[in-house]
Amino acid sequence: QAQEADPAHMLHAERNDGEWYITGEHGMQREHYISFVALLCGDTAVIKKRYPEWTMETRLPYLPQGTLLWYCTRHGLFSQKL
Repeated sequence: QAQEADPAHMLHAERNDGEWYITGEHGMQREHYISFVALLCGDTAVIKKRYPEWTMETRLPYLPQGTLLWYCTRHGLFSQKL
């Protein structure tokens, strides 16, 4: 079950050039990082794998009224509405 992201764990989503530009302050060390970011909307799911030591930023297609999900290797699965 995904937990709703509190302000300390939220990712930032900005609409840019017809896409969502997703960033976060989350550290990306080998011991503790965000493993994936997914965007869910209706019957569509887009998943971007993230790796330790990469920056926490990615681009996803713009889907209005979607839900952003991400998995932190230490704290579990989070969600937030876009």
